[in-house]
Amino acid sequence: MIINFSSKFLIPNYTILFSNESFDNLNSSRKIFSMNQIHSNKISLLEEFNQNDKLDGLLAINSSSILSVKTADCLPIFIYHNSRNIFGILHAGWRGLSDGIIDNFIQLILNQNLSPSDFCAFIGPSICQKNYEVTKEMKNYFPDKFFKIVDKKLFLSLQDFTIENFSNFGINTLFCNECTYENKNYHSYRKNKTSKRITGIIYRNE
Repeated sequence: MIINFSSKFLIPNYTILFSNESFDNLNSSRKIFSMNQIHSNKISLLEEFNQNDKLDGLLAINSSSILSVKTADCLPIFIYHNSRNIFGILHAGWRGLSDGIIDNFIQLILNQNLSPSDFCAFIGPSICQKNYEVTKEMKNYFPDKFFKIVDKKLFLSLQDFTIENFSNFGINTLFCNECTYENKNYHSYRKNKTSKRITGIIYRNE
């Protein structure tokens, strides 16, 4: 199963695909870069990236390569420039988000003399708030407005937190609004402790 979200959401100049399997057999001459994800706030430019690096974000500039991210409830985030060949990925769970992975990514953009407002973001399939029950200790990391209480249980929206953070930098964010916990096409660690992951990729169209 491969889902083309760039086509579904009319995202120009880029291809964003998701699959419940890997893209190892993708019929493409482009090189695929994947990360050793560790639920961190660490990011890197692709040109400085070593395959052994442990991090959760990449930014590619003038690249024909494919960037890949694997998730099973965490947010797969794709950031792309509105006109230039500049794009990136983030693997963002509650740890990375609370530790400032978005701020770090914005700083990396600024370090390249780029304006964050020239970028857009897309959040792929991830666990939705109504299925993301958390402990009260999570309120130490996120503002109250991102929580809901239902039947005395606490639920957190990582998507709303992410969208607001990007908005603070002038970045418009699209969200596919598909929950990994509910959708049988996706893997969800919260649902059944699976070791399987869904894979998302992004690349610039030729």
